[in-house]
Amino acid sequence: MGKLSQSIVRTILLVILLLGFVTFVSIQHSFAVESGLLDSEILGASALGGDIQSVSSKLEGKSAREGANIKAAEIARQGITGSFTSGDVRMDIESVEKIEGGVQVFARAWRNGEPIGFGADGTVEVERFLIYNPPILVPDESGPIVRSYKDENGETKEVKYREDIRAALIETLAHTMKVAGQDGSRIIKGKRGNTTSTFYSSTSDATIAVDGTGSWSAARDATSGTVYSSDTSNNVVHASQGGSSEFYVRRFVVFFDTSPIGTDSISAATYSLFTSDTHESADSDTIHVVNASALSDPPVSADFNDFGATSGGSKTIATFSNTVGVENDITLNATGIGFINKTGTTTIGLRSQRDMDNASPTGWNRVKLYMADQTGTTNDPKLVVVHSMAGTAPTSLLTNGQTNPSDLSGTTPEFSAVYNDPDSSDVAMSYRIQVATSSAFTSAYWDSGKVTLASSTPQGTRIADVTYGGTALASSTTYYWRIKFWDSADVEGAWSTETATFSLAAAAPTKVRKSVNESLANSTLLQSDDQLRIALTANTTYIVDGIVFASSTSGTPDLTIGFSSPSGATLTIGYTNAADQEVLTANATSSRIALTANTPRSVHFKGTIKTSGSSGGDLILQWAQATANAAATTVMQGSYIRVDAI
Repeated sequence: MGKLSQSIVRTILLVILLLGFVTFVSIQHSFAVESGLLDSEILGASALGGDIQSVSSKLEGKSAREGANIKAAEIARQGITGSFTSGDVRMDIESVEKIEGGVQVFARAWRNGEPIGFGADGTVEVERFLIYNPPILVPDESGPIVRSYKDENGETKEVKYREDIRAALIETLAHTMKVAGQDGSRIIKGKRGNTTSTFYSSTSDATIAVDGTGSWSAARDATSGTVYSSDTSNNVVHASQGGSSEFYVRRFVVFFDTSPIGTDSISAATYSLFTSDTHESADSDTIHVVNASALSDPPVSADFNDFGATSGGSKTIATFSNTVGVENDITLNATGIGFINKTGTTTIGLRSQRDMDNASPTGWNRVKLYMADQTGTTNDPKLVVVHSMAGTAPTSLLTNGQTNPSDLSGTTPEFSAVYNDPDSSDVAMSYRIQVATSSAFTSAYWDSGKVTLASSTPQGTRIADVTYGGTALASSTTYYWRIKFWDSADVEGAWSTETATFSLAAAAPTKVRKSVNESLANSTLLQSDDQLRIALTANTTYIVDGIVFASSTSGTPDLTIGFSSPSGATLTIGYTNAADQEVLTANATSSRIALTANTPRSVHFKGTIKTSGSSGGDLILQWAQATANAAATTVMQGSYIRVDAI
């Protein structure tokens, strides 16, 4: 065959090969469209291998934050969008964007066909998911990336991975969505603005161990231990007895940079880890999340005794799964959520129940879990946090429809304010109002507590008036008040910051004049005057003054006076008698006030009375004979008593 013929044959063969390749790609594309998958999903890591495989080399010599940003940039560059299914979770990814230290994903999600999150109109809403220090490695028994470590017996173990950005992202999102949607209280119709952040741990995570001691107390109460910082898996939580006199206690610590949460309010959090092996003797045991904020980063030997002892969430060893790709989730309780540092590093520890209870084990109780490594795998420990922007400070505070009014009539003012929230679609569901006599609110005069609003109030709208419900307010006193709201996700907002005050008008002077004479004979027991009484309100201070005109047909009986006052009141009244000026207190009796036969005398009195915060009542003039005598003592018409609130 000539050279020309050979060239023609080679050309024909090349064309056939090219056509075959095009046909192969077309068939793949057709399958992808029909099955709802993307070309890039089918091509996967191997087709993109050149770019993906180079990520590890880019991380060499970089800090944790630099490495996180390199991985995030590579993930965002992939342009991963479309519909994906992982287990019982389906997601529609709209966009993946790089943020500082991670990626931001906007996606709709369903679990078992039920939407995770709703829009205000009832449609499935786009939710925001943040992934910090994202993983790029997934477990693969045939993977080219091999991580080796030595177990507690000194044997070398291996775990294999492959770099697969797409698979790692989908796996992370699927688990995050499963965790975020596991509690119906977080699926809120009409509520938007929740963010679910997934934080992967730093490489500082470690086990601090005390192994093989001769007694349980020597292991459990040790002040220092050996720090193990394996890149893969080790016995990280341990409370065991191996033999007649060998005791083991191991505690685990992990670090998450949770500073991006900032001022947001946390509604839920889940700590997730992957285990390679568990063992539980007849003792049975439980693993607890504890506060480890007192530990060093990275941990040191002396940190062994600095783990907290209050549970922030727990999981029994018997319920741990060692299946590859299956997360072991520990839901944090309110105490555990309190461990999260919203502006810095969250340090979480793991301890066994027997360790915390100081209960000596009789066998092996352990959990081997995967630890963080330099490049990040989907097996790394992670913290999934659901948080949202809290409502900002309410504004435009009004009392009886006025700004800082004074001299209000009535004793039950009404309060209102405008609800503000960064989420424009949010609504206020509850409120709390405090009233105090100081702007510091160190001692609230009235605290409404958390109260459900009569109707939900949209962002930027004034709530309906709330009526004061505390103890009686005093007149001529300046009161301060503030308010906060809870939104439809029960997220507590900020207190109002503007100064809001009000005061009640001073009460008009109240006086009573005696219109008829009243006489008493043969009695030294104080009696309440038939006319000289005045009703007082609670928690009010009054000036009291008046005059008693008295007479007798004899100089023998003379006169004593006193006052009956409301329960808890403080009374101080001075009065005049023939000899001097004296002072009366509540329910006390004066000394003898001399009367001259058939000659009227006047007794002047003046002072103050302060009623208690919970009780009002009557102030009553009382009087009697100083010496019992048949000659009557008479309190004459024209006598009076007067009070004036101050």
